Amino acid sequence: MDVIFRDIFIKKIRIFLIFFCFSVIYSCKNNTDLPLDITINYEGTDALNVTFVSNKATKDLNFFLQGMQEPILGDFEKANDKILFRPIVPFSNGKTYDIKYLEKTIGSFSINAYTPTNATLISAIYPSRDTVPENLLKMYFVFSKPMQEVQSALDYIEVFNVTDSISTSIFLELQNELWNENHTELTLWLDPGRIKTDLIPNRTQGLPLEEGKQYQIRILSSWTDAQNNKLDKDYIKNIYVAKKDRTKPSVDQWSIIVPTSGTNTPMILTLNEPLDAMLALETMLIYNQNKELVKGTFELTQYEEQLLFTPVEPWKPGLYHISVTSILEDLAGNNLNHLFDVDLTAKDAVNNHHSEVHELSFKIR
Repeated sequence: MDVIFRDIFIKKIRIFLIFFCFSVIYSCKNNTDLPLDITINYEGTDALNVTFVSNKATKDLNFFLQGMQEPILGDFEKANDKILFRPIVPFSNGKTYDIKYLEKTIGSFSINAYTPTNATLISAIYPSRDTVPENLLKMYFVFSKPMQEVQSALDYIEVFNVTDSISTSIFLELQNELWNENHTELTLWLDPGRIKTDLIPNRTQGLPLEEGKQYQIRILSSWTDAQNNKLDKDYIKNIYVAKKDRTKPSVDQWSIIVPTSGTNTPMILTLNEPLDAMLALETMLIYNQNKELVKGTFELTQYEEQLLFTPVEPWKPGLYHISVTSILEDLAGNNLNHLFDVDLTAKDAVNNHHSEVHELSFKIR
């Protein structure tokens, strides 16, 4: 009998040990901390949320600004073994945060100033001034890297009439979009048919922009470059619409700040109004008194109302001539010879005696 009871006791002990070991293994398996693998997710320069790997219940998780006792407010989302935490207020640059399960810190991360290394930027939007004439003809968008070929760039550009609180369409959609050779500069036309008086689109749809109103142009960050990298953020251009510009630009109204001989000080040409940014850089040349081209670089400043020319070699005393091709336009498409929206019944409309090149001079002593 002792032998029988002993065998039974041993069997019970073995069963208990097997059950105990299985319970310990199962418990350990379900409580093992997975590597957090914390990822900080940015939008532009803001750290909007973090994702991390964990099998913990979100009700027992909290985020703390390091050194603080109160958890920060936010929302959790869980999918399989990954958890996303989105704070109500974006995380602050330069701060360190702790992730705690119950009262135990299970992970930490720091927010550093973030500049997307792969993102493409919009380096300029012209006209750069926010106030534009009602008959604005063109806008230019300049990117830091070549952009991807897309079906329509207008899929990534939204226009909102702020004054009337409605979305609107102001740009002319072209089958062959107007990019430069490097695919870094996009030219968008406001519909000329709506701008020119008495054309059918003008009569049926009216001007793309209306005097006295405010518009917001948003370029979406989902637009990708040739390497499939997104823009670093959404870009917003606000426009305030003034009255129509019905005056041709005139070189006679420009003024020159003459540089000093023996220096590379820029020659400053002050214009009487903002001009078309790209044409202003392409239509001007400077010659010395021997009719030799002066090498140097042009730069637009003061919202395209001022042009600087810096020579490669120091200025020499003498007479200089600025040659301006007549196709140079203002923001409304008026060039040095013609108005864009011309009255065909006016005498000036049939006057063909115009110069292809306009000149003005300055003298360095």
